[in-house]
Amino acid sequence: AELDAAACVDLERVFATGHSSGGFFTNMLGCQRGEVLRAIAPVSAGGPFGGRCAGDVAVWLAHAENDETVAFQNGEQSRDRWLEANGCNDATVASEPAPCVEYAGCAEGRPVRWCVYDDGHAWPEFGPVGIWSFFGAL
Repeated sequence: AELDAAACVDLERVFATGHSSGGFFTNMLGCQRGEVLRAIAPVSAGGPFGGRCAGDVAVWLAHAENDETVAFQNGEQSRDRWLEANGCNDATVASEPAPCVEYAGCAEGRPVRWCVYDDGHAWPEFGPVGIWSFFGAL
């Protein structure tokens, strides 16, 4: 609200992204402030934890299979939570940038994209382009 009062903000296109602890926080923001955010992009993270989420968000997630800091299982659990929340099914189609896939059957305007890579706990090279492209398409 403070930013909106001080600057020109398109309130229909507010996004959040973060890596590691920032990714956990991004997942919680998507859940707790889903009525404010249009989409989130958590990287190398888990969550959201707890009960029902407020509002609806599109989700772009990335996690390295060989992450030794945040277990890959955390990313899978996060993905599965958003797949259920957004009404997606198990079918996927390849999506840009590789190695991402997008799930089918998601509610209108609430796609879920999942990217698996092998760079440990590092930010993926394809992350900035992938996230910006995902946010820009919404």
